[in-house]
Amino acid sequence: MIQLHKLNVFFQIIFIVAVSMVFGFACTNKENIAYDPNTNNTVISTPTPIPLDPVEILDKSGQLMQDLKSFRFQMTHNKGGTQFLPGVVIEEVTGSVVYPDSMAISFNGVFGNTIAIEVGLVTTREGSYMTSPLTGIWQEVESGLNPLAFFNPSSGISSIMTNLQNVQLMESNLENHYKISGNLDAKQLEPLIGSTLENSVVAVELIVNVSNLLMSNAELSGKVTEFDIEGIIRTINITDFNDSIVIEKPDN
Repeated sequence: MIQLHKLNVFFQIIFIVAVSMVFGFACTNKENIAYDPNTNNTVISTPTPIPLDPVEILDKSGQLMQDLKSFRFQMTHNKGGTQFLPGVVIEEVTGSVVYPDSMAISFNGVFGNTIAIEVGLVTTREGSYMTSPLTGIWQEVESGLNPLAFFNPSSGISSIMTNLQNVQLMESNLENHYKISGNLDAKQLEPLIGSTLENSVVAVELIVNVSNLLMSNAELSGKVTEFDIEGIIRTINITDFNDSIVIEKPDN
């Protein structure tokens, strides 16, 4: 009889503990539980998500992009290219940038619509160097000519992010990325493109990584220069953020 009494007491204790746990769980979640008198069902409400502010995302991303020590990039065109010099149309630009004053760039395109050309450009603290389109031999650029004055990817990318207007957060199938759209005055692209059209506006779509808020892709739709083909889209891809990149004086 004593053992039976102890067993009953044990089960009573278990029951009390179980009821306390259930009651405690219900109390902690009562804010999300409601009773629907029409259906006699208990409805669990879903917390309303806090809307993301695309302007805030862009501001934070822009600051992080400005603070980068190094990166690699590529700019391509869906049709045609960018005319940097008379008769010279650049279809693809690839390169590396190391803050504050070093970069190694390769320009690929055509001369006179028929002759394929590739021009290399290297800028270091020692000076600036460019390959001859005809011979491919590296030549030192005159001290008075600074290549960064007509092609500066760091400044160009920063200008896109800080001057974007009508910023909106778009729906995207990309996981762990924000897709942001807006409009940009074409003049803000001069560090990347050169001379631009007056009063021209391009549509911009940016891809920003959720985890580090760095921009990995920019799509620029619309004419920027008088030589652009109708329907032209420029795509800029950025990779290898803050990687160890060494840029040295070229050796023929």
